[in-house]
Amino acid sequence: MNERPARAERRIRFITRIAAGVIAVLLTVFFPMPAGASGIDTVGQAEDLIGGILAFKCGGAEQERVQAWIGAGLPEAVGGSAEWYVLALSQSGETYDFTAYRDALAAYTASKSIASATTREKFALAFLASAGDASYAREILPGAVGKQGVMSWIYGLHLLNNGIEAAEADGIDAKSAADALLSLECEGGGWTVIGSVADTDVTAMAVQALAPHAEDPAVKAALERAVDLLAGRESEDGDCLGFGGAINPESTAQVLVALCALGIDCVGDARFIRNGKTLLDGIEKYRLPDGSFCHALGDGSNENTTVQVFYACVAYDRMARGAGNLYVLDRLNPPESPESPEPIEPEEPVKEPEPVKEPEEPAEPVTEPEPAEVSEPEPEPVEPEPEPAPMTDKTPVPETEGPVVGPDAPETPKAESRPSGGYKKWAYLGVGCAGALACIVLYAVGKRNVKNFLAVGAVVILGAAFVYFTDFQSVGDYYSAGPEKENAFGTVTMTIRCDTVTDKSDSDLIPADGVILPLTAFPIEEGDTAYDILTEAARAFGIQMEARGTEGMRYVAGIHYLYEYQFGDLSGWMYHVNGAAPSVCSDAYVLADGDLIEWLYSCEIGNDLD
Repeated sequence: MNERPARAERRIRFITRIAAGVIAVLLTVFFPMPAGASGIDTVGQAEDLIGGILAFKCGGAEQERVQAWIGAGLPEAVGGSAEWYVLALSQSGETYDFTAYRDALAAYTASKSIASATTREKFALAFLASAGDASYAREILPGAVGKQGVMSWIYGLHLLNNGIEAAEADGIDAKSAADALLSLECEGGGWTVIGSVADTDVTAMAVQALAPHAEDPAVKAALERAVDLLAGRESEDGDCLGFGGAINPESTAQVLVALCALGIDCVGDARFIRNGKTLLDGIEKYRLPDGSFCHALGDGSNENTTVQVFYACVAYDRMARGAGNLYVLDRLNPPESPESPEPIEPEEPVKEPEPVKEPEEPAEPVTEPEPAEVSEPEPEPVEPEPEPAPMTDKTPVPETEGPVVGPDAPETPKAESRPSGGYKKWAYLGVGCAGALACIVLYAVGKRNVKNFLAVGAVVILGAAFVYFTDFQSVGDYYSAGPEKENAFGTVTMTIRCDTVTDKSDSDLIPADGVILPLTAFPIEEGDTAYDILTEAARAFGIQMEARGTEGMRYVAGIHYLYEYQFGDLSGWMYHVNGAAPSVCSDAYVLADGDLIEWLYSCEIGNDLD
C-alpha cells in the first residue's frame, strides 16, 4: 500500500543528491578557495612536530627536560647532530644553559685537527649560538671561507652575516662572500656542489645565506630564480625532489628554511601548494610514531632527518612570530633590530609550476676542495653535512682479459653462467603425481563422474602452465647466474670502493681498505651500460645493491649495505668512467671497449674524490 510514497521519497533523495553535487562543482569552479587555504593551523602543526621530536629526544618537551638533555646528552654528541640542535634551541625563543655543551665543544676543537673547512665553520656557528663566543669564528674564518667550494662559502657567509670579522685583515666580508656565492650560480638558477645541474639542498642552503642581502638587485634576482626552481622541485604530496632524483624530507626541510629566511609563508604562496598540501605536510608524512623521522617511507628512525626537520620547524615558528632568519643569531642580533626581509614575490601572477624532470647525475666537478695539511688526522663522527676524506690511489687497469683482480686482493671466484629453471622437471612430475593421486582418491570414494576427472585434468594443466611460465631461483642461483655474452666485442674493467668512509665507521660491512670489488674485467656487448655491468657484478659476486628510478634515470641508492645520506646529507654513490663523472645516469651511459668504471662512495657529492 505504501509502495508509491516510498518510491517518490527515493526519487526526491536522489534528485537532492544530484543537485547538491552540481552546486558543489559550480562553487568549486566559480568560487575556488585560495590556494593556501588548506584549513590547517600550520604554526600549530610545526609546534606539534617540534614537541614530538623533543619528546623523542628528551622524554618530553618541558623546558626542564630539554635542559637536562642539553646538559647530559648534547655534550656526548659533539661533532654529530648536536650543533644543529644547539642552533635551533638557541633560536627557539626559550632560554637554555649550554655551558656543558660549550665546554665539550671547546675540548673537542682543541684536541683534534679538523681538516674540513665546513666543519670548522659549523663549530664556529655552534660557539656563537651556545655562548655568543666569536673567538673561534674569527680564528678560523681566513682558512675556511671559500676554501672548500660552495658549501664553505655558504657556511662562511652565515658567520659574516652575524657581524663576525676575521682575526687577520684579509679582505673577507659579507659583501665579498655574497658576490663569490653569486658567481657560482648555475645557468638558469640555483647552486650545486658539483656538475652543472642545480641541486635542491644546495640551492636552498645558498638562499638561506643570501637572504640577508636581498636588497642587493643582483642577489634579489638570483633569489627569485632560486625560489622558482625550488617550487618546481616540490612533488604532488608536498615533499621535495633532492639529489639523484630522490624525494625526501631533508630536501623539503631545507626548502622550508630557505622560504622562512625570505619571509615566504609556504601555506600562503600558491607556488608551494600541491593538491592543497604544504611543505609541512610533505615533511609530516615521514613522521614515525615515536616523534622522530625516517629518510624514506618504510625506513626506521634517522637522526640526520630528524634534526633537519627540527630546525626547519623552528625556522617556520620564528618566521610566523616575526623573529627572522634562523641563521641570524639572536645572541648577537637582538630580534628587535633586524628587519624581516620582504617576501620574494613573482613579478607577474605565476601558475602552479609543472614538476621538473629529475636532475641528472652530476657532471664534472666545478670546484675542488683545497687539501688541508693536517698532522695526525683523527676520524671525525658522522655529520649532517659534507666531510671530505682522502681516497687511496687508483689501481692501474690490468692488461689481461677475463675476470681478474689486483695481485694483492683476495681471490674471487669467477661467476659461472648457469641456466635457471632446473627445478621444472620435478615440478611437472609433482603436478602429474598430484593429479594421479586425486583421480585414485575420487575413484576409491565412489565419485566416478567423468566431470570430476575432467576437473582434475584441468587443474593439472593449469599447474603445468604455471610451472612453464615461471622461473623461480634461489638466492644462490640468482647470484651465480649471469648472462652469456655470445656477441661480446670488448672488455671493460670495474671496481667498487668506499675509501672515503673507512675512518668514519667501525661497521664490519665497510672493508678496512675500502675495496668492495677489486678491479675486475667484464665482457660487454653492444649497448651495455655502466649500470648493466654493476648489476652483473652484483649477481656474480653476491654484492647487495639497491636502485630506483625509471629507464634512463636509474639511481643507485645502496651498494654492499652502504646507502645514500648515511654519512651526511651530501653523501651517496657516484660512478666515474675513465676518471671523470659522466653527466648522465649510469643506465644511460653506453660503454666502449677498454673503459674503466669506478663506483665510489662520496661524502660530498664528489668533491672528496681526488
